[in-house]
Amino acid sequence: MLNFSFRRTAMNILHPILVALKKAVLLTFVLVVMSASAQYYNIPSGYVKKDTARGTSIYYNEREGVAVQVVDLDLARLEHLIIRKSGNEYNLAYPGVYKTSKRPFSVINGAFFADKSGAITGAISFPFTPGNDVWISKNEHTKTLCIKDNRAYVFDNGYTNPSYNNRCNFSVTLLHPDVDKASTWNLGRNSIGVINSRKGSEGRFIAFIIGKELTSERIKAIADNWGISRGNLIQGDGSFSAQILSNRFELYGEDWKFGIKRRIPHMIGVYPKWSNFKAIS
Repeated sequence: MLNFSFRRTAMNILHPILVALKKAVLLTFVLVVMSASAQYYNIPSGYVKKDTARGTSIYYNEREGVAVQVVDLDLARLEHLIIRKSGNEYNLAYPGVYKTSKRPFSVINGAFFADKSGAITGAISFPFTPGNDVWISKNEHTKTLCIKDNRAYVFDNGYTNPSYNNRCNFSVTLLHPDVDKASTWNLGRNSIGVINSRKGSEGRFIAFIIGKELTSERIKAIADNWGISRGNLIQGDGSFSAQILSNRFELYGEDWKFGIKRRIPHMIGVYPKWSNFKAIS
């Protein structure tokens, strides 16, 4: 009886010590993992992780109304998501349609398009190259994100509209960041950039930046904070078209009345590189 009482007393003393040691080991492991990630790219202060899966995470800065999705091209891939009607005509859809029907981890708005003729018949006004499709743009200064063998490159096209189908596994052509699209207005904006990462991992990480009430210069400053140089930054569509949607997060450049979101013809889907995945919090 005395022996049992002694053992119970000893365990009562040792239990909090063992729990503390377990927490210390776990914390050390977490810090090591975080340190390893930090070696690749910097996460600016104020950003909180909102959704994540293998090879990609969405960070949100609530104070600034800015979301940044980082994609590790070694572990995740991009795909063009388009809803076709017939021939060269393309239907428009809410981002939730793409997310539900195509089952990516997340979707981000892709091509520019003009909706001056109405929400249903809006025409694509800037090019991207899904598969063998090349949609010619207006005479604007464009840049192309090219992904080849898990690495990203940015090409400055000037005022030409080349096709990168034979050179890239994935490509999207949008605008040079200095093209003036209401640049001084506070609008929803979307940009794509290649993060400057450590030697040996150049071109491995790309970022989608989506925000509300931003000027052109502000989104360039945000890109700078994420280690994206001006040469590696591409201007995407903005205003009501700036959209990102995942399982646990969504953000729109502008708020429509009654919760209606703009329908658009093309989104970029982000897929972890396995067939069946579960998002984790």
